[in-house]
Order: sequence, then C-alpha cells, then structure tokens
Amino acid sequence: MRGEQTVRLYVMRLGHDDPSKCTAMKLKKGGFVSFSVSRNRGILLDPFAPTAFSPADRGTVLEEGLAAVDASWKVIEKGFLKVRWSSAKRRALPVLVAANPTNYGKPYNLSTAEALAAALHIAGLKEDAARLMEEFRWGPGFLKLNRDYLAAYSSAKSSAEVVAAQGRILGCKA
Repeated sequence: MRGEQTVRLYVMRLGHDDPSKCTAMKLKKGGFVSFSVSRNRGILLDPFAPTAFSPADRGTVLEEGLAAVDASWKVIEKGFLKVRWSSAKRRALPVLVAANPTNYGKPYNLSTAEALAAALHIAGLKEDAARLMEEFRWGPGFLKLNRDYLAAYSSAKSSAEVVAAQGRILGCKA
C-alpha cells in the first residue's frame, strides 16, 4: 500500500489514548505513516494554528510531507505546547465532523486518521484520502459525512478562502 501513496505521512504519537482505539497505530501497521518525525518537515496539522490548511499547501505536502500529532482531545492543548515545529508550517483544519466511534458527530474532534485524510482531500489528493479511510469500518463514512464541506474547502485557492467557506458553512457573515 505504501508504494501507492503520493505523500509521506508522519505522526508524532504522544501516547495519551487507548492503543486499541488509536487510528495512528493502525495506519502505522498498514505502512501508511511513519512515527519517526523529522522536525519542521512538511505541514503540521495543529488545531491551534492561526492559518487554515488549504489547497495552496499542496506543494509543501507533496515535497515535504504531512504530519499530525496523535494525542487525546482531553489534553490536546498541553500536547501541542510540547511540539517543536516551525510556526510557518502549522495549519489548522477547517470545521469537519468526526465519524470515528469515539467522537461521532462532534465537530473538530477528528481522529488522527480523519485529520490526515481531510488534509489530503483538501490538497486535491482524494485517492490518497480514500485509501487511508478504507482502513477503518467507519472511514468511508467520514468522507461521505463531510462531502459538501470537503468540496467547499478543496475548491478554495487560499487559506483566507477556506476560512470564508467555513464561515458560510457555519452561517457566519463575513
């Protein structure tokens, strides 16, 4: 499977969650991700980043890779304070709804696998996103549940346009 991937995927695993429910562990076993993260390589998905992930990040993702931090949502803020990564390469995902069994229906509370797949989809790497989600019973449901949101974000040209699309989705006036 790894040979078919377009992008190098990295995970910084902080070990806060139940290993039996850890989507990053399953992706590693399947050869999709590496736990050996080269600091400051690629885009780091960070829910506290001031810049939204957008299709404009595709070049960096293809050249340098995509990284996520695997941590419990209960301690996520403390976890990200420990991560050393260039602030210029941190990106927040726009609002999406979790389909994983632990956080089903909750906005923003994505699993590591959902976050990586969402970023790949937004960057125009839809086949890679689908392959990641096929590893989980509920995975294709994530893409289906967020189909309209992902389409809106994928058609944006910049971070600002992703934020504007998110505002429309949330019913906010710009």
